[in-house]
Order: sequence, then C-alpha cells, then structure tokens
Amino acid sequence: MILNTGIANSQIINEAINNIPEFVEAERNIFHTPSITVGITNADGIIYLKTFGKGEVNELHLLGSTSKSFTALITLTLQQKGLIDLDRPVNDYLPWFKFKNSQQSEWVTVKNLLNHTSGIPREFGINEPKIGIDLENFYSNQLEQIEISNKPEETYEYSNINYILLGFIIEEVSGKKYAEVFNEEVANSLQLSKSFASLKEAQKNDLMQSYQHLLWFPVIQKKVTFNDCTAASGFISTTAKDMCVYLKELMNSYNQNPTSAINSTITHKLFQPRTDISSNYGMGWVIENWKGNLLFDHSGSTQSFSSYMFILPNKEVGGIILTNTGVSPATRIGGKILRNLTNNELVEYSNTSFYLTNAIPLIAITILIFLFNQIKKWTKLKCPIGFRKSSLNNFFLLIGITLGMFWVIGVPLLFNVSISIALDYNPNVGYSLVVLGIGTILISFIRYFIQTGDTLPNKK
Repeated sequence: MILNTGIANSQIINEAINNIPEFVEAERNIFHTPSITVGITNADGIIYLKTFGKGEVNELHLLGSTSKSFTALITLTLQQKGLIDLDRPVNDYLPWFKFKNSQQSEWVTVKNLLNHTSGIPREFGINEPKIGIDLENFYSNQLEQIEISNKPEETYEYSNINYILLGFIIEEVSGKKYAEVFNEEVANSLQLSKSFASLKEAQKNDLMQSYQHLLWFPVIQKKVTFNDCTAASGFISTTAKDMCVYLKELMNSYNQNPTSAINSTITHKLFQPRTDISSNYGMGWVIENWKGNLLFDHSGSTQSFSSYMFILPNKEVGGIILTNTGVSPATRIGGKILRNLTNNELVEYSNTSFYLTNAIPLIAITILIFLFNQIKKWTKLKCPIGFRKSSLNNFFLLIGITLGMFWVIGVPLLFNVSISIALDYNPNVGYSLVVLGIGTILISFIRYFIQTGDTLPNKK
C-alpha cells in the first residue's frame, strides 16, 4: 500500500512538472515577463530547473520578502547557540528600540518580531532608508511615532521593520555584519554557492537586469540599490538552484530526515503558526492547510523582482519561482503548480486587476489633454482669476480639489502605501497618480476661473 501511494505521488509530481512550461508561457503572454525561472526539488534533490525567456538559471535574483525565512532561520540558529533569547525584550538588545510610549516598547520580545505580533504597523516598514544615512537614527525616529493599541501577542500585523530589527539584533549579538552571519550560518552551512546578503556581493556576482512596467509591458530598466540593513527583510539575492537546495534542507529537516544540515527543532519552530491569535504566520513562513494539504509558503517582491516559494512536506516536494519584474505572475504560477501537485482542479485567474491598474497612465494622458484644452480656453479669455459667489460653483471646485487629493493620497492609502513608495515600486502607476492628482486640481481651478470671466471688469 505504501509503495502504491509512493508511485501514485511520483506520477502526480511528474505530471505537474510536464505542465510547467504551459503554465509559465500562459502567464508570460499576459504579463510579458522577460525572465521566469522555476525550480522543483524533492527529498533527494532538484528534479526540475528551467528559465523561460531571456536569462540563465544561474543568474542572481532578489527575493523580496521571501528573504525573511533566512533571517528567521539565522535567529533560531543563534538561539541554539545561546546568543539570542526569543522571550527577552527587543530593547535588551537594541536600547534605541522605543515607541512613543516607551513602556509599550518594553512589551515587545524577539519572538514578537518573528511572528509579526510586535504591534508595529505595516506602513512603518515600507519606507526604506537611503544608502549612507544613520540607520539607528532613521529607525529610532520611525519607532518613536508608533503607539500600539493592543499588547504584543494579541494581534498579527505584517511589517518589514520586524525583520529589519531582527537583522540589527543578529549583528549586535554576533558582532558581525548581517551579510557575514548569513554567509556563515546559511550559505556556507547549506553549501549555497550563489546566495548573498549585500548589495556589493549581488552586483559583484552579476545580479540580472530587472524591469518595471510601462502600461502592460516591462520596458523600464531598473537600477537596483538598497541599504544592506534591509537584506534581512527583503533583499537577499540568490539563484533558483540555491533555493532548491535550501527548500530541500528545510523540508528534510521538518520530516526528520537525518541527511538535513538543519536541526529539526529549528524547523518545527519556523513552521509553527500562531493559531492562538488566528494567525497562520510562523517565523518567516505562512503555514496553512491548503485543500487538505499542509503547505508552507511565502511570496516576495522588490521594485523589480518577485518570488514565490513553497513546501508540501507530506508530499516531499518544494518549489521556487523567480522573475525579474516587480509586477509578476510568480504566485499565480506557483498556485497552478500546487494545484497539479495536489491533484486539484486548475482555476482561471482574473487578469482584470492587472489590465486596469496598468491602464492608469492612459487616464493620466486623457487628463493632460483635457487640461491643455482648458488652459487654451482660459488663455483666450486672458486668464481671468476671481471668486464666484455661487454655492454650486464653489461646491464643484471643492469636489475637484478633493478628487485630486484622493488620487495622490487616498488611492495609495487603499493599498497601505505612500505615494513615494508607489513612485519607487510601480512608477507606471505612481507617476500616473501624481499627474491625475495635480491635473484634476488644476482643471478644477481653471474651469472655475473661466466661469468668472464674464463677471470681471477687465473682460472684453
């Protein structure tokens, strides 16, 4: 019976692998992603590794938030060595870790950072420090703005700062840079030959060219820069081959396979969700019962790279999808592969959001054309400026100003980001929102002033 189950599982995996090219090409036709690399591993090693489009399988990609799993692994490794106590307050390690109410910050433990239960809001983790600034001052100023309404352990809220702070703690207890600790505890230990945690190393080892979208096409070449302190949260660079090795080691460790270089005590902590607060986040991983299957996964994105990784421990298979665009189908491809691996029916993903979001520049262009026409009309009237007593006219002016501010402030807030982050991560949308905001406000004023033309004495 066990043998038959193994054979059936092997056949399902082989079928899923055979379908990968179809899945990838279907998504590439929609997103026009220049390069997509897919790697699949089982308990013995890599069983599938291929790049679709331009690029090679051994080229470096930035992971985005998938990097958090490495930081969690390092933290627990240092715990085993007696260097970190998960139950100690963060400010025992980082004295500058203080909220607006300093007493509240004393509640936050290292474990809270790992589980995203520190109370730090999501938006505080999105702003990235520029290279060369005082990092301690940058983050302490951000932390001093925070007031938490619930004590840690009570609520889950994903925030990049949690893992950036873990990176600082790792440096503090080890006396070394995060990149050095990453090399010692992860890259060298697991024999990952092309995995790095610094900008210099990424550039030195040929980080591949990446892109941002203009309308529906990734044609804007992105020059990658980041502060090394953010590597712990989202800027580790690696290859699909190294990720397959990493996923295999984690999977074997969780399944208590003696061949793994990772202690199983660590992996069982990594993959332990906070069910007591209805959170399926463990430590650097999302853990869920997905269609009757135990699933560990995480997605990630930077300004111009995306990734998705997964492990199905009971089926002894894991996978990684890497792309060189920020807006990408990595998770969708991963979802299709997962459905095949678990013998579930495929579903059709909606493309509406992608097409509508990336069409915003067309709306911005329309606003610019209308603004130009209004300026011409206003100029012909010799640019009158005045105040109208009509309540209706003033009401419509107020509506126009409000709508303009909504484009620049309201729309980004709907996605829990600022306009500056939108400009950085998705300039296609970010700059369009700025044009829409400024254009809408200018049109509202100019149309208002045009209507004053008949009431001003200098009107001829």
